[in-house]
Amino acid sequence: MGATATRSQKPASVEVLGLLTEGGMSEIYLGRLHNLGAQTLVLKRLHPRHAGAPQMRRMFKDEARVSRLVSGHPNIVSYLGEGQLEGSDYIALEYIEGLTVAELISRCSAEKAAVPPDIAVHIVLKVLQALDHAHQVLDEQGQPLKLIHRDVTPQNVLITRQGQVKLLDFGVSHCTGRLDFTEPGLAKGKPYFMAPEQLQMDPLDHRVDLYAAAVILYVLVTLRHPFEGHEDMNVLAAMMNGNLRDPRIYSPDLPESFCQDILQSLSLAPQDRFEDAREMQEALLTSAIAPCSAQDLAHFVDNLKAVARPALPGPILNDVSQGFPTLGAPAQPAPTPSLASAARIEAAPAPQTPRPAAYTPPRPPPPLQAASLPVAAAPSLRLRAAWALVWMLAGLLAATWAMRLLALSPQPSLRIDSAPPMTDVYIDGKLQPTPGALSFDTWPGQGPVAIRWSAPGHEDCRTVVDPKPGSTVHVQCRLQRQP
Repeated sequence: MGATATRSQKPASVEVLGLLTEGGMSEIYLGRLHNLGAQTLVLKRLHPRHAGAPQMRRMFKDEARVSRLVSGHPNIVSYLGEGQLEGSDYIALEYIEGLTVAELISRCSAEKAAVPPDIAVHIVLKVLQALDHAHQVLDEQGQPLKLIHRDVTPQNVLITRQGQVKLLDFGVSHCTGRLDFTEPGLAKGKPYFMAPEQLQMDPLDHRVDLYAAAVILYVLVTLRHPFEGHEDMNVLAAMMNGNLRDPRIYSPDLPESFCQDILQSLSLAPQDRFEDAREMQEALLTSAIAPCSAQDLAHFVDNLKAVARPALPGPILNDVSQGFPTLGAPAQPAPTPSLASAARIEAAPAPQTPRPAAYTPPRPPPPLQAASLPVAAAPSLRLRAAWALVWMLAGLLAATWAMRLLALSPQPSLRIDSAPPMTDVYIDGKLQPTPGALSFDTWPGQGPVAIRWSAPGHEDCRTVVDPKPGSTVHVQCRLQRQP
């Protein structure tokens, strides 16, 4: 894995090989640390626009601390160091060649063939071993860290060319002493892999990670989400109500004992699931499906590499606002990059010429010489004016038609009924000014909305509803009196 850098070491000089991608909080680079020799690694750098924000810096430092504490397990991406790169903090992580479980599912989906059960069991067992280590890790004073990953999803699980399975990205994890900056009414993680208590923003423990691992296992062996296919409610509402589908509906040949383990792992109440990752491992190991070997997994992945990569399935990678298409539908093919990194991005090959040790932003290509291309004669001023007028009129016409279509397209609306009548209604955590029945001619959000009913002496009621274009979504709740 390479030597582990500590805070006591002299800061390493950084060689940046190129920018891979950037997000809202960080940038991902391919690079090297000189104190680690020629080893290629991933540099996750706090975006420069946040470098002067103390809260963002602390959150990034918290992520570095968690990555450092959990590092060292063979099924967790290794932390290699941290420091500053041109005034912004960075975390150095091992670079891995391979593919994510999301890509594995996508390629199998394109072939309309679920992942063999022994392959799926092996992958999830390794994820559970990583979680068992993370859940028991101690802090710097030897006290339990009480870590919860909160984002165990297929795109956060990597498979190397040697058949190793690696869990990564503790960026939204929760633990003792960590700054947990979450907006009211929002939950961290990807909704379709959240446990019901996580969707409802209730207090969490480590069992939400086991629930997410079980969803991954279900998707691997069926190419379906365990809660899809409900006609009377949306998927997220089905998840919060525990309306679970037996995996044998999609894969009849799966052994009953194996399916019972999956169903127990997806129980609505946390106390009905397995107690910890080790107990869930033992249940899978004693089920009717024996896990494959690492060599078998590597061979399976190598065979998949010959298949052109399709676009990743919607429910695996898309946000809740983008709906829930069927997992089994084949996706359109796209070019296949050669490598996947620990940051889940494909990197361009490292340049062959040496680069300076200091950070140098990627340079744009040199301009073409004037003699390299034939130069067309410039159009006359009158001709250019005529074309400008044509394009302006075309733009106005297109804008006019777009506005008409937008006005004519049916918009979703929402109706909410409550019992008792004076029940308080919260939408995305905001109390509505009028209690009881509510009606919205336009959808009160940009996508799915969380609704909570509350009244004195009654138990709260919660659900999440999706907009349906051209129709009114009607939800109602009759609150139960508290015992």
